[in-house]
Amino acid sequence: MADIPAVEEVRPDAERGGRIYSTVVPLILACAGAAVAFNGVNLGVGAADRPGPGMWPVGIGVVWTLAALGLAFSAWTGKMHLEALVQLRKPATGLILAILFVALFSYVGFVPAIVLMLVLWSRLLAGFTWRRTAWVTAVITAILYVLFAVVVGTRFPSSLLGLG
Repeated sequence: MADIPAVEEVRPDAERGGRIYSTVVPLILACAGAAVAFNGVNLGVGAADRPGPGMWPVGIGVVWTLAALGLAFSAWTGKMHLEALVQLRKPATGLILAILFVALFSYVGFVPAIVLMLVLWSRLLAGFTWRRTAWVTAVITAILYVLFAVVVGTRFPSSLLGLG
């Protein structure tokens, strides 16, 4: 019989650098999540019956931070290994788009920022056709606007350029 390599076999070079790399990347993401939560607190959280503009960023930032810390712990204990940077292209693109959305939101307002982000997200990450991108962007923008502006009654911060 021929020797069959073990399925769980890890290359020694991947084990040495992989554990540290696989732990540091989620820790960086945890810091980004904490920054989102901190900035949300600065916007004002409000109360459950009267949410402030920072309530969603705080919630998202806390969940993001906890998830990233869980990944870091899994990596440190050896239960998870990140693969090459090539496989991180889509998550990195998503993170960059999220940061861009936050920056644009302050300057052009909610609707223009969400439209631009949905178009970029649909084309770059989902690979949608232009027709499907237009349809998805219009529907999601309308749903988000109705949900937050009408149902919840959240006042969006006005843009610095007066466009939002």
